[in-house]
Amino acid sequence: MSTIKHTTNMSTIKHSYLILIGLLTTLWLIADPILSIDYNFFALRASMMNYTGIIGIGVMSVAMILAIRPAVFESLLGGLDKSYRLHKWLGITGLVISII
Repeated sequence: MSTIKHTTNMSTIKHSYLILIGLLTTLWLIADPILSIDYNFFALRASMMNYTGIIGIGVMSVAMILAIRPAVFESLLGGLDKSYRLHKWLGITGLVISII
C-alpha cells in the first residue's frame, strides 16, 4: 500500500513540475511573436534566449517560494519532503536552463 501512496505523491510532484513548465511556455508563446514571423536564425536565437531566461527565472522563483515553506504548498504537494524534492528539481532545472 505504501508503494501506491509513494507513486501518487511522485506523480503529484511530476504533474506540478510539468504544469509549471507548461504554464511558463504558454505565457512565453503568447508574448513572443516567433510563431507569426518568417524564419530568421537570429530572430529564432533571440527568441530561444528569451525562452530559456523565462524558464530559468520562473523555476528559480517558484523554488525560492517553496524554500520559505508555505503551508499551502506543503499540503498540496503531500508534505515537506515532497515540497523539498520539487524545490530540488526546480533548482537543478533553473541552473541547467540558465547555463544553456
